[in-house]
Amino acid sequence: MNVPEITFAEATLMSAVTAKPHPTAVDVAADLQIDKSTASRQISVLEQRGLIERQAAPGERRAQWLRLTAEGDRILQESDTVRIAAINERVADWTDAEVTQFADLLRRFNARPS
Repeated sequence: MNVPEITFAEATLMSAVTAKPHPTAVDVAADLQIDKSTASRQISVLEQRGLIERQAAPGERRAQWLRLTAEGDRILQESDTVRIAAINERVADWTDAEVTQFADLLRRFNARPS
């Protein structure tokens, strides 16, 4: 199995960038429930690597919209593929009912507010 070019934390942040149109660092921080300074540092690293880019938000002096670059999108898709394959490998000997129950429980777990 290939190793993703990004960490799980980076993939999570990049996924948050793609989750809504025109997200800002504040949006990403709120969505991931992390401090804005932490999100900003992680975004800066990904920007330096050419995976995320910023665009001035029209009509707002300080706000910047975030989006993945073509390279960022490619790497995130590859990362998702590798992680999905790893999950499939781990549950390969589970019954369909067990996989369904696991997925249901994960949805329930993730739906609860922190």
